[in-house]
Amino acid sequence: MLGSQALGDDARASTRIPLSQWSLRRVPGLGRALLGAGPSEETAALATPPGWGWLPALSLTCALALVLIALGLSAATYPGPSKDVLFCAGASLLFLPLCARIAWPPASRFERIGLLLVAVGALYIIKLLASPLGFTPFDEFLHWKTADDIMVRQQLFTPNPLLPISPLYPGLEIAATAIANITDLPLFASALLLMAVSRVIFVCALFLLFEAITMSPRVGAVACIVYMGNSSYPIFHAAFSYESLAIVFLVLALLATACAEAQPADRGRRAMLLAAPFLLVLAVTHHLTACLTAVLLALLAAIALLGRDASWRRGALATLSASALLAASAWPTLMGSSITDYLLPTLQAALEDILQLLKTWTPVRKPFVSTDGSLAPLWQRATMLCALALVCLGLVMGMFRVLRHAGVKFVRAQGRMPFALQWSNNWLVMFALLTLVFPVTLAFRLTESAWELGTRLGPYVYFGVAPVVAFAAVEAWQGRSADAWRVTAVGAALAVMVVGALFTGWGGPIELPRRYKVIADALSVEAMGIDAARWTRRWLGPDRRFVSDRINRLLLTTYGRQDVVTSLQDQLDTSRLLFSPTLGPEELNTLKLADVNFLLVDMRLTQALPRLGVYFERGEDLARELLPPEPRALTKFNDVARVSRPFDNGYIIVYDVTGFVRRLRNER
Repeated sequence: MLGSQALGDDARASTRIPLSQWSLRRVPGLGRALLGAGPSEETAALATPPGWGWLPALSLTCALALVLIALGLSAATYPGPSKDVLFCAGASLLFLPLCARIAWPPASRFERIGLLLVAVGALYIIKLLASPLGFTPFDEFLHWKTADDIMVRQQLFTPNPLLPISPLYPGLEIAATAIANITDLPLFASALLLMAVSRVIFVCALFLLFEAITMSPRVGAVACIVYMGNSSYPIFHAAFSYESLAIVFLVLALLATACAEAQPADRGRRAMLLAAPFLLVLAVTHHLTACLTAVLLALLAAIALLGRDASWRRGALATLSASALLAASAWPTLMGSSITDYLLPTLQAALEDILQLLKTWTPVRKPFVSTDGSLAPLWQRATMLCALALVCLGLVMGMFRVLRHAGVKFVRAQGRMPFALQWSNNWLVMFALLTLVFPVTLAFRLTESAWELGTRLGPYVYFGVAPVVAFAAVEAWQGRSADAWRVTAVGAALAVMVVGALFTGWGGPIELPRRYKVIADALSVEAMGIDAARWTRRWLGPDRRFVSDRINRLLLTTYGRQDVVTSLQDQLDTSRLLFSPTLGPEELNTLKLADVNFLLVDMRLTQALPRLGVYFERGEDLARELLPPEPRALTKFNDVARVSRPFDNGYIIVYDVTGFVRRLRNER
């Protein structure tokens, strides 16, 4: 049985109940319909009167804070405080009161849920303020291409040169295109609506999961705030990406499992089936999340087995974990693809970098420094370091408290071992074990190849980090005290975690206002490139074979609906085709093999090194990129016969090489 000791919250704020009764109290109608009816008088006794508390006032405060943040992110010049000051003032005004009130012991459960929704909405609006009119994060373009193909071609699994694996996991795109077809909204607006609803569902399910396991609304709400402090949540998981939707299904599957595990045997077995649909949908939405879900359920089943839990729970968890693994592996097999072929090269490169780091103890990737040498401002670095330090402090102070609430203890054993471990809360034990992976993810971020893997694992590891730090905040940092200074200190600590994640999640220095940078993903998406891509669609027609850099081919594929050449789909490195000073045999052979129609050259690439380390994609010749390319290398096609220049705005040039390539193929 799940269980833990009471945490001393105010009686009005929370009435602790066994998890077996939790579902009836939270959603009486749904619980009665799905899990069986319970005594009505028990349900009525467990009900607590909701209270608005400070929710209306803090909602207005958040609105004012968002205005300050919008001014800080805007490109316009205003008399008065600097952009940095406005942004800092807005972030402080937004998160400090919210976090302090959520952690305040007398706050009601209803108020805490409302404040969590306000915080989620505010973070989502901050992400939208950076790109209110269109997609800008790199991953959004990848899935926009897949969704747009579904809308235009009215079929699934159309090849995507930007991310070939994306069409094989169309759960996100199916949901977005369904909204677009039903509401007649543009795809961008449909994606925004889908992500907004997904984030609301996610935070509600996450709160219910943490509350059910810890038996405290206060700990559950604080754990949700701590979870918002992982670097992926504020920006990456608010983007139109398949992982953003998949992690919602993961939390729903865990919540269904937790509720079913607390039921009596007969009802519990039936209730466990509620997790199955989420696992099936998850398998067709995102490969990595589906695999990690199977790992989490297998870990939970192993803990239940070692803890000698009830036999039906052990069997049900083992069956559920096996089902999750089967679904995660069966779908790619059905699609004729292999997850290992996609993930193993990244894992191999990550392990090699980790081994190199252990040998030299010198980080290959410098924290807070981009490849082009840009350094995050001191106040941003200080915030991110403080956030990390607070999380580490919370893990140290919360670990033994979590184990105590999990009922972990040594008992005299029979046989060769004199002592054995026992526990009463399998979930808290699993969360405690997950925190052991947290230092590994930090080490990954110090390497060149593994930093993305460390960032991707962060949200899943935070399922364990969040409740452990929440126990530290509730019991050690604040306890039962409602002292204003102590409440403010705890609120400030939680606010620093969220703001630090906001800075980290932007993927580099936050420059106010945000200006164009060379190959910086969202910072490189601007009106000039979009207009050039739209011009190609209007005057050249769609589905032309294009070669361009990392950013412009995103725009060509989506705004221009062109067919771009990539190493992922065509196994051709086109970087030398643009950057080589002359057209040698290698470049001519690339033109023939790729059957190129047009080249789009962006002269702004000569201004600086790429912020992300590559102009095209991983695997290109990085040895030559000690300096930006020479302008004469990008304009070498000016003097080539049968090559025309139909578009030139001074920065972006489109070369028509159709006739030149046709001559090369005929000569062959």
